[in-house]
Amino acid sequence: MKSVLIVVPTRSKTIEEFQTREISKSLDALYEHYKTVPDVSLDFNLVTNNTEGLSKVYNRFLTKDNEKKIVVFCHDDLNIHNLDVVDRLNDAIKQFDIVGLAGTSEFKRGDVAWHTHDGQWRDKSVLSGKVWHKLDGNHFESVLTTF
Repeated sequence: MKSVLIVVPTRSKTIEEFQTREISKSLDALYEHYKTVPDVSLDFNLVTNNTEGLSKVYNRFLTKDNEKKIVVFCHDDLNIHNLDVVDRLNDAIKQFDIVGLAGTSEFKRGDVAWHTHDGQWRDKSVLSGKVWHKLDGNHFESVLTTF
């Protein structure tokens, strides 16, 4: 089983501030779940006080040292609901070189988000994946959008 490294850039300046971000609860739960599971390596790298573009930060982790790991890039505003994420990623990486939850088959110079171009939603025919959206900021109520 391959090791997993989760990389989370955040604008949070301190760990205390980061702990208020959505992803913090997920990382705590994953740590608790996997800390006693034999033959599983799960590491986290928080890039605090980040003001750089996400691609610039993420590219720093695509290194020789990490080439045998599954490197997961996460925003700090998401929840990871599946505690078996290491197993699921290892299963997925047997079939695919790159695994993602949502993306686009179209990229244009200047794009800043996977789902938009020039501030407008892309045609849904070029979007793929699934995203859970919280309803009115409620942690427990959400809707699944499938592209």
